[in-house]
Amino acid sequence: MRAVGSGIVKALALAGIASAAVIGVPFLAKSADAPVPTFTYDGSWPKLPLPNKWTFEGITGLTVDKDGIIWVLNRPGDYDNDPIFRRPEVTENYASLSPPTALCCLKPEGILAFDQQGNLLHHWNQADKIDGHLILADLAGNIWIGSDTMRKYDKTGKLLAAIKRVDAGNPKVGDFPPETPMFVGRVEGGEFDELARELFVTDGYMRGRILVFDMDTLAFKRGWGAYGKKLSEIKVDASAKYDPKGKLPQDFLGHLTVTVSRDGFVYAADRNADRIQVFTKDGKYLREYTVAPETLDRGSTGGMALSPDQKFIYVSDIMNNVVWIVDRATDKTVGHFGFFGHSGGGFHWIHMVATDAKGNVYTGEVDTGKRVQRFLVKQSMKRCSIAVAFAALVFSGGEASAAQLTVLATGSMGAPLQQIAEDFAKLTGHEVNVTVGITTTVTATLQAGDSADLVEVTSTGMDQLARENLILPESRREIARAVIGLAVKEGAPQPDISTPAGVKRVLGEAKTIAYVNPRFAGQVGVNMTAFLDKLAIKDAVAKKASLALTGEEAVQNVVKGEADLVIAFVSEILPVRGVKWLGPLPASLQVPTNYSAAIGAKSSNIDVTRMLLDAIQSGTGRRIIAEAGLEPPGSP
Repeated sequence: MRAVGSGIVKALALAGIASAAVIGVPFLAKSADAPVPTFTYDGSWPKLPLPNKWTFEGITGLTVDKDGIIWVLNRPGDYDNDPIFRRPEVTENYASLSPPTALCCLKPEGILAFDQQGNLLHHWNQADKIDGHLILADLAGNIWIGSDTMRKYDKTGKLLAAIKRVDAGNPKVGDFPPETPMFVGRVEGGEFDELARELFVTDGYMRGRILVFDMDTLAFKRGWGAYGKKLSEIKVDASAKYDPKGKLPQDFLGHLTVTVSRDGFVYAADRNADRIQVFTKDGKYLREYTVAPETLDRGSTGGMALSPDQKFIYVSDIMNNVVWIVDRATDKTVGHFGFFGHSGGGFHWIHMVATDAKGNVYTGEVDTGKRVQRFLVKQSMKRCSIAVAFAALVFSGGEASAAQLTVLATGSMGAPLQQIAEDFAKLTGHEVNVTVGITTTVTATLQAGDSADLVEVTSTGMDQLARENLILPESRREIARAVIGLAVKEGAPQPDISTPAGVKRVLGEAKTIAYVNPRFAGQVGVNMTAFLDKLAIKDAVAKKASLALTGEEAVQNVVKGEADLVIAFVSEILPVRGVKWLGPLPASLQVPTNYSAAIGAKSSNIDVTRMLLDAIQSGTGRRIIAEAGLEPPGSP
């Protein structure tokens, strides 16, 4: 079977695959060529009326957790006082009067969580009793609320931790230096970078500062202002204002929110200046663009949410009362949905926006809007013109016939590589067969003389394969690293493992613990149990071990009830139904395992396999790997 020639490789580059990893655009289609999403209003969600005679107050935070639960932060203080006109609110409190003058309403609690069907699952008030402006859900199931600082709760409302703030209730500009490494003003927006264990959040002091904190220790790490200024260089010009025809202000103007893309870009929406600035995660300024730049007063760029494929940013506009759709590849506004009005599907002071894994959009309003709505994405079967043209070239038969690639992979990387392989096959017409084992079995297969086009093993395993001339060394690429997590059976209590002490306690209380047998897993087994030495409990855990050949088998032991707890790579836990992931081990306990990929020495499809390697390291490939719970290579 003939390998694909250089003409196909050139076509692939023209299709944007080769450049995708550079600009952060998925390899299957540049977003500029993808159809713009369209939405329909879903009047069935949430289920109304709310229980307990509650009504929604101003919506100041929205997020969707890893299980598809929609968490709503509303502002109970709006029940008592009109936040816009600064006067007592007297039109919603009839049920609270003595005697009640009507059936509704009573003051709601601040945090309300709904399932996909619209049922209210959780409700509680935050510990500080201060109306918040941000709600986030991490992958461990914790809920973070931003008000005068960031506070971390479990999903029942138990306070777990809080980031330190200055000892002042309502500081004025100049009371604290702009480089103050803690919250001075009020939290306005934020997002996690779970792989780096960092929280990006904005502080309203000095009209807007971007601050980065460690998710585990809550320690301040870095921060910056507009155009990547050092915090110490931020200034407040009382005369600065937004002029659509003038030069954009050199500092943020206010109501600053932030989001972080999976390919490493930080987007900061400066609502009062109708703009979005783009940075690296270290604060290096890259560019800025405006959205509805003719908008005055409160501005157009409010909350932001990324589409599941990260091709588009949805921006809530409190003045024009629409959700703008911005193409990430071009920074252009390519559409919008919604309209001004109080009827379903309309908006009055739309404030917050969020998306779920299916691509549906959730919105929240303040002032007299005071509601949440859902908009269902309309699925499109269109493919981008570049991908279609490339597929036509592949299937034309004039350049090459379809190849059959053999991939040998490890369990930790098996699921994401299978997904990447399937996407690659659909795009190119080449067949890709993925066989999953462990590094030792993959190595033994090659040592026995069998061939493989692509080989993925641990980096130490790849070193051995290179020494034995079983791969093409120049093709080697570092593709990911795996971190360790814990999981319990679905429905079991979910203890906190965010600290080493918590991990030690959970392992001590478990009767049976499943993990891969270090004798058969090589370096993986060594790394998997190294943290037990750090906690000085390796012998104690070994006495109640349920050993398995692979991580997947270890996880299944928990599903079957043969173990209370599993220690496994996060990427081996997430695909399995019937278990609940507790989260990754704290950074101080992690001994990550690095993974490499290379072309097999006996491959007869070198050009096509090299294309598959490009796909693995493209924007979409990296996203798929990250969603499987793996980190980028070289992560700190």
